Amino acid sequence: MDIRGEKGTFIPLLSMYADIAKFVIGLASTSIALLVGSAAFRSTGAAGPLLSSFASPLFLLALSIIWGVCFMPALALDYEAYRHNEQPYTRVKYSRNQAFGFSCLGCFALGYAWLIFIVTKQH
Repeated sequence: MDIRGEKGTFIPLLSMYADIAKFVIGLASTSIALLVGSAAFRSTGAAGPLLSSFASPLFLLALSIIWGVCFMPALALDYEAYRHNEQPYTRVKYSRNQAFGFSCLGCFALGYAWLIFIVTKQH
């Protein structure tokens, strides 16, 4: 994990990856809260459930949160095990961490794109 085998060179990258995941998780969770909370303030004056067309983008944003929450501890635990020479950082662990991280970003981007499409489409 460390560059050229020098101990500790991955720590700044680990911090950056965790910050990106925290940022995406924060945006996704805030978006979900605002969309669900906005159901109480409809233009019709009556509170009610969200339109069913919002279900898919909200689900993708929720998946983004789940993958981000899986990504951060998996990467940190793998690095700790690597640093303490307990377990090697294998191709399987690398692939899993890549899948968690890119799934988090992909679900977030796709969920927002879908949400923008639904909100802006002409009736």
